[in-house]
Amino acid sequence: MTSSHSRPVLVGTDGSPGARDAVVWAAREATVRGRPLHLVQAVETQWPVGYLPGSIAEYPPEPDRDQIREVLAEQLAAQAAELDQEVTTALRDGPAADVLAAEAEAVEAELVVVGGRGHSALARTLLGSTASELLHVTSRPVIVVRGTAPGSCVVIGVGGLGGGDHAARFALDFAARHKLPVRAVHGRADSLFALVAERLTTEQRNAAAAEHDVVNAAVAAEVDAWRTAHPELDIQREEVDEQPVQALLDRAGDAALLVVGSRHRGALQRVILGSISHAVVHHAPVPVAVIREPG
Repeated sequence: MTSSHSRPVLVGTDGSPGARDAVVWAAREATVRGRPLHLVQAVETQWPVGYLPGSIAEYPPEPDRDQIREVLAEQLAAQAAELDQEVTTALRDGPAADVLAAEAEAVEAELVVVGGRGHSALARTLLGSTASELLHVTSRPVIVVRGTAPGSCVVIGVGGLGGGDHAARFALDFAARHKLPVRAVHGRADSLFALVAERLTTEQRNAAAAEHDVVNAAVAAEVDAWRTAHPELDIQREEVDEQPVQALLDRAGDAALLVVGSRHRGALQRVILGSISHAVVHHAPVPVAVIREPG
């Protein structure tokens, strides 16, 4: 049983291949962190919104919730028994994202882990019903897992504008725990500037170049601060003339984890950080950690 002071690694499971990958990843991470593993399954038995009983002959009768719960409880217990570590389980009624968020708060989960389902349009739609919704309803670190192969580094975006402290701390801590190098990627988005550069006056171009210099200096200072705080880590900085999302995706192919920040308040930062985190979650080929930034 989980002790009252333990903060487990919580993982959502539904028996799908993506969920099985998430359980494998979460089990490894719980071991590394010395935490118990908490398996959670949501029970959803209602028909889709808008369905009128009797309007579609092909619909079977409303499923029996008690029977479904009994079967799922047996499957959950069997899954837990396969893991050679401290494991607890929970079967909760309700939509998956809401169930996982509520359970994470109840057990004070250190991490919330869910599975991804690949890259097709349908797969992204299915993912959106759980992982993407979860990002909106929990303040806990969320890990979206694709595959379980070990990577060779930790990738994190760095912007030089502050506001990513929690994501940086998480990434550096993860790298230290797993003894992995860190790749700090700064997408400078110069390609966007190039689209309008010919329409700018000399004064405007000089001002834009000066602003770029300031940001680049801030990025260098930010990464230097990380190196000072973690002298044991190999931290490399890469400045790329691409949009931030594409810069991160292009350099995450061999990553054990790609870390991004997300902010739920503040209009501009919500748009920037939110769009980056959601784009990365939907398209990254590796596990992604989305870390809520305060404010």
